[in-house]
Amino acid sequence: MKHPFQRRLEQGTVALAAQIVRSLSWLPLGWLRRLADFGAWVTIAVTPRRQRLADANVAAVFPQMSPRERRGIVRRSVRSAWRTMVELFALPRLSKEDLDRLIVTPDASRVREAAESGSGVLLITGHFGNWEWLGAQVAHHVAPVTVVARDHRHGGLAAMINEARRSHGVRVLEREGIREMLRVLNSGGVLAMLPDQHASRGGVLVDFLGRPAWTLTGPAVLAARTGARVFVGFCIRDPAGPLRVVALPELQLVRTDDPGADVVTNTQLINDAIGQGIREYPDNWLWLHNRWKERRTPVGDA
Repeated sequence: MKHPFQRRLEQGTVALAAQIVRSLSWLPLGWLRRLADFGAWVTIAVTPRRQRLADANVAAVFPQMSPRERRGIVRRSVRSAWRTMVELFALPRLSKEDLDRLIVTPDASRVREAAESGSGVLLITGHFGNWEWLGAQVAHHVAPVTVVARDHRHGGLAAMINEARRSHGVRVLEREGIREMLRVLNSGGVLAMLPDQHASRGGVLVDFLGRPAWTLTGPAVLAARTGARVFVGFCIRDPAGPLRVVALPELQLVRTDDPGADVVTNTQLINDAIGQGIREYPDNWLWLHNRWKERRTPVGDA
């Protein structure tokens, strides 16, 4: 278990780095990305324990890969996360037209039709590629979106992050706001969730990329209670070109006379869809996260 001092040091370092990046957010995007690449290089150099964890995660999912291939995926993953941070702070000065130029976005008519039907839309993605710009594109091309996210522990940094999101019509809701999530979906709104991280409490133990992982059941429960339609998508960071939105077909959740079993089955379906994206674009996902760790808290509903 990580020592509290070490945890505070990591959080403080991230907060300081983000504040520096935000103060330089007026720089051209290309310069900001080079700054992010330097931050990624430093992160890799000073976090050997995290690098070993990430390497072990990649090896477990892709046992056929060589150590060199795994290291490449981890390096590109860290670089992608850093670029996402600097690109987030650049959002307030970017227009919708800028984003359309920077991101290849497919026809969003299927999701837009679902939103206009009044059934409510639940969008699922992960800490993958540029998940922040994905939310902005959904707000521009589909409908205003509410994102469920945990605020950063550093209050000033959390305010900066949420200010950048709001600049493109993305509202942020804490994970504890279940009633508001239900209200958004029941009123025909669009709710976005990122359920790809370890469920420290609640949730169920289901397969994720070939290994049992504690997974939040929130998306499956919300969909069952509201009848919302569910879509999974990602904003891919492709080294050979611009960012690109990839949308999977609408997820067909099961609805039987056993709601408890349905939650487990549908949580697995959501995990499988996220895993599909990770297997296809592995260097876009945040492998530094300890997704498969055990936990000591009692099991309950998410």
